[in-house]
Amino acid sequence: MKDLPALVYGRRMEDVAVAEYLRTMESSGKRVVAAVCGLYVHPTVSYLAATPDRTVEDLEEDPTEGILEVKCPKSMDKKTIIAACKTKTFCLEMTNSKACLKHNKTSTISKFSVNLL
Repeated sequence: MKDLPALVYGRRMEDVAVAEYLRTMESSGKRVVAAVCGLYVHPTVSYLAATPDRTVEDLEEDPTEGILEVKCPKSMDKKTIIAACKTKTFCLEMTNSKACLKHNKTSTISKFSVNLL
């Protein structure tokens, strides 16, 4: 399973996506640092854990720490972000000329807060 084309593509593109995220944040005036991380286990609910792709830190925000989860779907590898956002099953949509997370029945996005300390 580890050599499925979609997984190989996702692993290959992850660093590219992180670099683009950092470039975008910097161009908007944010000084964000990203670091590779491992498994985070909830301090009191030991069966609840997460493996984010990166931890991020922005000293100008409160809280300063966060996580970055990268998605590089192979099915979108030849599309621009605008074209990908027009795909019904894609997790983003264009809102006010920005790519934003969809929150509807066609995407499976859950939002929750995790304390990394």
